[in-house]
Amino acid sequence: MKHYLLAGLLLAAVPAVAQTKTKSLPTTTRYELRGIATYFFNQNLGNKPDIGAKAFIIKESAIKKGTNIVSLQTYLINHDLVEHTGSSSGPKLEKLPDEMTPADKIQALEGEALAAQQEILQNPSTSEVTADGNGVFLKKLAPGYYIVLIRSANRSRINPLEMQGQMIVREVSIKDDDKEVSVNFKP
Repeated sequence: MKHYLLAGLLLAAVPAVAQTKTKSLPTTTRYELRGIATYFFNQNLGNKPDIGAKAFIIKESAIKKGTNIVSLQTYLINHDLVEHTGSSSGPKLEKLPDEMTPADKIQALEGEALAAQQEILQNPSTSEVTADGNGVFLKKLAPGYYIVLIRSANRSRINPLEMQGQMIVREVSIKDDDKEVSVNFKP
């Protein structure tokens, strides 16, 4: 009889335990940053997936104050332009003295650009994602502003910043939807 009474008490207690509300932890909404990296192979085959390309993603707020991301972008864009055409029409280059040659202007910008590159690559907050066999890279991110530096595995240039692979820098704002950052590296 004692066993029946004990079993009845236990069964009566089970629904009360099951009905207690569990406190759920707030979930952070994450959106997908997706990109496709390609490179120009030749006239016959055209563009191919840049297998092994690396995307370095860092939240803008994690970058050390004083790091000049614009100088890195300007250097990457203008280095090729100056090398092939001798032009010095970039926004940051035009502010340098006119008596400097375009090559000297690029050289003057190189130090700031190298510091910005190192801040992105060596910052502990930087996430590194490698492109798969189709050149696709994916990363789930919380809303915010990000700097994305994409380095080619198959294209490089002869300058101190791009000897290990041509680079493209993008600024991305993730608010309430997925973002795509696709790049094509040209010779």
